[in-house]
Amino acid sequence: MKRVDTNIALQFIGLIGVFSGLIFVGLELRQAHQIALAEQMNNRLNVLMSLTNAYIAVSYTHLRAHET
Repeated sequence: MKRVDTNIALQFIGLIGVFSGLIFVGLELRQAHQIALAEQMNNRLNVLMSLTNAYIAVSYTHLRAHET
C-alpha cells in the first residue's frame, strides 16, 4: 500500500512539473509575440521618420534653390 501511495505522489509531482512547464512556455510565447509586434511598430515608425526627413531635406533644398 505504501509503494502505491509513493508512486501516485511522484506521478502527481511530475504532472505539476509538466503543467508548470506548459504555462511557462505559453508565457514565453506571449512575451515573444509582444516583442515582435513592438519591433514591427518601431521599424514602421523608423521608415516613416526616414521618409519625413527625406521630404524635409528635399523641401529645404528646393526652397534654398529658389532664394538665390
